[in-house]
Formats: sequence, C-alpha cells, structure tokens
Amino acid sequence: MLRAVQESDIAIFFKHQLDPVSSWQVAFTHKDPTDENAFNLHIVDALRNETVVMRTIVIDSEVAGYITKYDIEEEPQIGFVLGREFWGKGIATESLREFLSIFTKRPVYARTAFDNEASMRVLQKLGFKRTSEENYFSNARGIEIVEVLWTLE
Repeated sequence: MLRAVQESDIAIFFKHQLDPVSSWQVAFTHKDPTDENAFNLHIVDALRNETVVMRTIVIDSEVAGYITKYDIEEEPQIGFVLGREFWGKGIATESLREFLSIFTKRPVYARTAFDNEASMRVLQKLGFKRTSEENYFSNARGIEIVEVLWTLE
C-alpha cells in the first residue's frame, strides 16, 4: 500500500491538489495551488530533505495519494492527501496506520482545518488527541481559518 515516491507520482499528486473540493479540505496549500512548477519544486526539495519521510499510497496499482512526515520547528508533523475518488474507503486510516509503524518517533503531530471532519476522524481512530487550535491563513480558501493541532504520544 505504501511505497517510495516515484517521479511520475508527482504529477498525480498535483492533479489531486487541483481538485477544488480536495484543496478546500486540505485548506493549507501553497500560496498559488495552481502553480505546478512551485508544487514540483516543493516535492523534489522535500524528497531531498533527510528529515522528510514521504510515501506514495497505492491502491490496486493506482496512485491514491501520499503521506509524509516533515518537521516544523524540529517537531515531527504528519500529513496525508488522497485523491477524492479514494475518500471514504478507509484508505487514509490504513495508510496512516502503516506509516506510523514505519515512523515510530513519538510524540508526533498533525494539523487539520477545523471543518475537515474526515481527517479528524482518521487521526482520532489512530489515537491522536486534539491539543489546541490556532488561526492561520488558508491559501486554498483565501481567508484565515482555525487549524486544529493534534498529538500522538
């Protein structure tokens, strides 16, 4: 289900980001979520960064999305994005469960938009606890919204 990111996966990740419903859910995207060059550079830089762990989520030989660990102020953060056609099938939960068995450092953190109920349910199923909220500007929405912070001890 999880494998190393291949160069050909990046175009699919970008296609997922272009979906307006998906982009709204993720909320915290690049300044211009339609800028493919900036997106590609970001992913390539992430893959070169030794502190980043990124895996492609594959379902029936089809790229469904990705999951990543990156650091914010030296704290490990987990993020995941699925193409909308893969939502509601338990794929995010199982992918995150598998990823957390690979990346075992704790505590680990995650962030969601205040209204991204699906991602919040995934985190709760795997033992993440809601720890705080902060206001951040959402590039995808063009407004400041509440971001919920989560912790897995």
